[in-house]
Amino acid sequence: MTDTSSLKSSAFDIACNWLAKGFRKQLSRGSTISPEPEKVAPPLSLASLERKRLYHEGESGRYSARYRSAFVINFVLGLVAVAIALVPLAGVLGEHALHEFGPALTMAEMMCIVAILLFHIAGREQHHPSKLSKLLQKLGFKPNQAWRRKWVEHRLYGEQLRYGVLFIGFPGEVIPPEHDASHLLDMGLESALRSWFESHGQACLTQPLDQASLKRYQDYLEFVIEEQRVYHGNNAARCNKIHHRLHGWANLAFWLTLAGCALHLFWHAPLLSALAAFFPAMAATCHGIINAGEYAKLADVSNKMQAALALLQKQLAKAGAAGAPAQQAAALRAVLLQLYELTISEARGWHLALRDKDIQVG
Repeated sequence: MTDTSSLKSSAFDIACNWLAKGFRKQLSRGSTISPEPEKVAPPLSLASLERKRLYHEGESGRYSARYRSAFVINFVLGLVAVAIALVPLAGVLGEHALHEFGPALTMAEMMCIVAILLFHIAGREQHHPSKLSKLLQKLGFKPNQAWRRKWVEHRLYGEQLRYGVLFIGFPGEVIPPEHDASHLLDMGLESALRSWFESHGQACLTQPLDQASLKRYQDYLEFVIEEQRVYHGNNAARCNKIHHRLHGWANLAFWLTLAGCALHLFWHAPLLSALAAFFPAMAATCHGIINAGEYAKLADVSNKMQAALALLQKQLAKAGAAGAPAQQAAALRAVLLQLYELTISEARGWHLALRDKDIQVG
């Protein structure tokens, strides 16, 4: 399960990662981004836990890039196919040119449609493979890879293991992850953190319950909360910007369509007819990406997470002044469990929000 050799990126994964990050970066330009907090050393670190965490986070990144890039590609290719189909109607090519380049245009449109279908078939989840899937598999193509589900599941596993160091490094005790099953059992998933504890928990050394250990633990817990708070603040800003930018382009396409129709009343030109068909397709593409990406919903979730994490920071500050070491440890324990509950519930919410968002055909 923790074989990191599977994380070697293929050319396809490199391209998907480049496209997904490039799309997000370009469309979120202008959003206010806060710098990440300065790193703080964890109270305890075990190589086996870190390897497992890196594996799941790497796989989550791989499938996230495939999924995020695929739905953008499919909607854009759909728009390109419409544009190609409208070329003969636009009047920009003469009859001779149309006769000469017609087959090439038809082939280009067919290639767009085939590419859309292949992304759809590769990325979707199909519990009972169709005859087409079985045929493609015999030809060497890998259908039904469930990119969305694998992205979210690996993210859930990675989030659990991210907080493992806080469970094993707690001053005075090692906290077993007995409380995390309810988030996962209803999704048919096992607990990655519990699994790690069962195989490696006996190797955990209990940290001393003294002021030095409590201070080191509180500093790291503060870093983790602040890191998550900054991440969600930045994510909300980016998602809001992407949503509003795409929505603005869709509105622009609507007004351009209206203007083209009005002009056509006075100026009869094939190009206006083609544009009157292209701009609605452009608006549909923008709305399709908005719907598939759920940017407004994700921004709202991140805003709520940011507010909840800010409250946890206040509780953590009070925990540091709780008095005796045992009292401080109890207060820190309560903050840790709230943080874990909050973040795992948020990751589970991603699964629920995106469970019907498999790669579409446009």
